[in-house]
Amino acid sequence: DDTFIADAAFASFSCSVATWVYAIVFVRLGQRFGIAISLGGTLLLWFATALIVRSVPWTLPMALISTSLAYVAALKLTPRVTVQLDPNRKRVSHWSELPIRAVLVGLFVATVVTVSDAIGPKATGIASIFPVAMSSLAVIMARSLGMRAATAAIAATVKPMIGIVMALLLLSQLAEVWGRWPAMGLALVVSMAGPLAIAKYWRSA
Repeated sequence: DDTFIADAAFASFSCSVATWVYAIVFVRLGQRFGIAISLGGTLLLWFATALIVRSVPWTLPMALISTSLAYVAALKLTPRVTVQLDPNRKRVSHWSELPIRAVLVGLFVATVVTVSDAIGPKATGIASIFPVAMSSLAVIMARSLGMRAATAAIAATVKPMIGIVMALLLLSQLAEVWGRWPAMGLALVVSMAGPLAIAKYWRSA
């Protein structure tokens, strides 16, 4: 119902801190280690951060402050990574990688939706922003173009990610006021347009 959607979106918004922790840690580990250690260590810290977030009785001001601080920290602490692809490097890739990534994301979403009634809105909100898409992207990039390309791809998500976080905030505040469908429609528009606008702003800044 509308209340469930609002509570789940607010939990996702509050847990966005963990996603920026993910980006910071992966990029820093990825400059020194391979994909297994980098991704494994990053996911462990994501889970630790998510558990801490779940234990906090969040209010809107608290969530706004923590999210803002996390965004600023991510901007400051995530190294800028540039990539110059070697034209002589043999790329290891397969046509099935993108479909497999899409299937993994779809299965994860379906699982979260299926168990949402059992685990409640807070756990649903936190689970829904588990970085399955970012992790699969990192694996594919590392396998086909190397770790530097993988770290560059994750680093590039930090700035525009605030657009998606703002969409979650809007959904959490408007789902009960407007109803879930109009609120989800607006959140969808913001989640697509926001990152594009923010990326354009940072390129021109």
